[in-house]
Amino acid sequence: MTEIEKGYVERYLKMAKELEVLEQAKEVQILASGFNGVRIADLYPRKHKFPKTQMDKIAQTWKKAEKEHKGVLWNGPLASVMNFKIDEYKILEFILRKSDFRLYLGTRSKQPIRTALKPLDKERSLPLSFGAVTITSDNFIVLGIREKTEAYKGEADLRASGYFDPEQDIIKTDIGAEYSVELLILRESYEELGTEIYIAKRYLALIQDAQPLLSVEIKIPFSKEQIGKIAKGSDEHSESVFVENNFEAIKTAFQEYKFTPHTLSAIICHLL
Repeated sequence: MTEIEKGYVERYLKMAKELEVLEQAKEVQILASGFNGVRIADLYPRKHKFPKTQMDKIAQTWKKAEKEHKGVLWNGPLASVMNFKIDEYKILEFILRKSDFRLYLGTRSKQPIRTALKPLDKERSLPLSFGAVTITSDNFIVLGIREKTEAYKGEADLRASGYFDPEQDIIKTDIGAEYSVELLILRESYEELGTEIYIAKRYLALIQDAQPLLSVEIKIPFSKEQIGKIAKGSDEHSESVFVENNFEAIKTAFQEYKFTPHTLSAIICHLL
């Protein structure tokens, strides 16, 4: 089930050790690597549902979280990963089903995905998300410090990043509709960086912390100074952080800031 390029995890852990973040890197599960494109093969319209006892616990968890994080939580639409595979053309294909943030929060776990389980999300919601290691024209990685969020507050985070939204990330034509990860990337880039323009893109890996995240490297035709001016203000980030895109600067940043698990893992994958 797991689609990992031969030797990828070994190289990943070796790089993490050199960066002195091996234990943190081990917190993230590498699910797939070595793919050149992404496709949503199917999305089941029926929303994810669990047994009644589990649904009751989900409701209790959500009610408690609403009190603890007043004004922060929003039960937005998500799409849970039921299955995935890399096809003969090195395209990572997903089969998803509709879910929402309440179901995700109520079943969220940092335990590794049991890749032999069918479907993968039988026991918990696994919403598909994406995160970009965004590189400026003067070779800086664009990050943000999380603020007014339910999780990882105060930690360095990928910019741009976000959840796949089955109600927004869809292309409608006269002959039908197709769900698009590319629309997710463009939408989040515009919302967080003020631009949907990039000049190069490289898929890195599918990584799992509490949810599957599609890590991508994106190069943009704007400098650090320009992004600082055009990036839109966001309640999710209290400030922007720019890290020089080289081994030593990244190693120093890993010691200076606390990084979300997905962010740390994606940057390691970027260096491979």
